[in-house]
Amino acid sequence: MNPARSCLFSLTLAALAACQTTPEHPEQWVETTAAAPTDAVLWELSLMAIEEQGFPVGGGANPATMTATTGWRLSLAPFKSQGYRERVHLKLEPAEGSRFKLALHVQRETNENLARPMDVRYAEWEPAPDDEAMAKILISKINARIGESLTVGEAPKKRR
Repeated sequence: MNPARSCLFSLTLAALAACQTTPEHPEQWVETTAAAPTDAVLWELSLMAIEEQGFPVGGGANPATMTATTGWRLSLAPFKSQGYRERVHLKLEPAEGSRFKLALHVQRETNENLARPMDVRYAEWEPAPDDEAMAKILISKINARIGESLTVGEAPKKRR
């Protein structure tokens, strides 16, 4: 093999290896199971809870596959790396009986623009670790809507 072809082959392999590296910030999925009368009820309650937290739900919601990706929720700040944007990825799957597996993660990117960090037109978005705390808040909001976490002990005895 001639040196030019060998060099080209090496560069091609290096480029392919670079494309297959794992992301710097892996997705942090938060999962739970929930009981609901139907998957459609859990789907609607999940979208309502997500929208209530300020995430724009729109064309990224697919009830046929029970997956959703919201639009970006912005939080700009006057300093580099303090402004961010977030969006929610949601998956629902059937589990045992009338239970469903609910999984979501909140993807986050920070604004690395130094000159105009408050102007979204000049934003330079860089991947950041997922917002696991917000994912847990969303899970708890969804559970509260379906009454999953609202268990009550024995009813008090009536006095005669």
